[in-house]
Amino acid sequence: MLQFQAIRHMNYLDRDGNPDAVQPFEEIQMETQAGTLVPIYEVEDHGRKNLAPVRLFKNGNPKSIPLQNATVIKTSVGEISTELVTFYESGAICRLFPLNGKLSGYWSEKNEYKLTKELVIPTQLGVIKVRPIYLHFYETGELKSITFWPAERVEIKTPLGVITVKTGISFHKSGALSSCEPHQPLLVDTPLGSIEAYDPDPNGMNGESNSLSFNEHGKIIGLSTTKTVVVVTDKDNAITSFSPLVQRSRCSDTAFIVEPLKIKFIENEIVFRNGRRPKQSIPATAHIELKPFTTEKNINCAGSCSI
Repeated sequence: MLQFQAIRHMNYLDRDGNPDAVQPFEEIQMETQAGTLVPIYEVEDHGRKNLAPVRLFKNGNPKSIPLQNATVIKTSVGEISTELVTFYESGAICRLFPLNGKLSGYWSEKNEYKLTKELVIPTQLGVIKVRPIYLHFYETGELKSITFWPAERVEIKTPLGVITVKTGISFHKSGALSSCEPHQPLLVDTPLGSIEAYDPDPNGMNGESNSLSFNEHGKIIGLSTTKTVVVVTDKDNAITSFSPLVQRSRCSDTAFIVEPLKIKFIENEIVFRNGRRPKQSIPATAHIELKPFTTEKNINCAGSCSI
């Protein structure tokens, strides 16, 4: 990027020799759709931050900018004090991270969480008060999702009533609830019958794709369950079962975890997926029976070990 030529900096190239990132070593002001931003160029608090470069798209626009100091950025849900901004290739804001700390053996998640501040976020569900890891926006500016710190629990209004959620929530462009992660198992009515929606250990640290999802009109279109087996009988009386998947725990050779069965209701079909196995679908009119899922394995509770 030409604007860096006036200061001391280091360029990083991708495998094809194209600019991939730039690390400034002096202050520079970058004009972006998020406002005037100063990328990090020196580290003053070695317990919290690493020097980090400005990541670039192939068109030269910034992909992410770690900031020298927390900067207030205007969004569709108010002003957010931010330490890291990511962008769409068009230049529109993608994600805002209120904190951009250094998690290491000396600086833990608990250390970082102590520095977080509660945000008051206006949504179609009502005002949400939460300490977020980041806020994700649609390219057109609407709030797409909020990802919580693991310790956070928030009550929200849903088509099923007020429930307590963890991990995060996501929204349709209209502002209607798209998905949420129930804090505890939640029995919900579905086209298959009553199923307990819950994922004890959601994969990844984001609130963008959760165990319970809705269309814009509040109808359930997907869920994850660790408690139900779906038994399908076809016209030839052949039986197929879809169930949660038992996997060996990464924490112990003698313990196991249950990966939830993911179910999606798509027009005239029902789609199943468990673990990394390929998706399978059946007609919505198929003969179905629900049975409780049980296992004799030593199941390891989520969060009982660190990796």
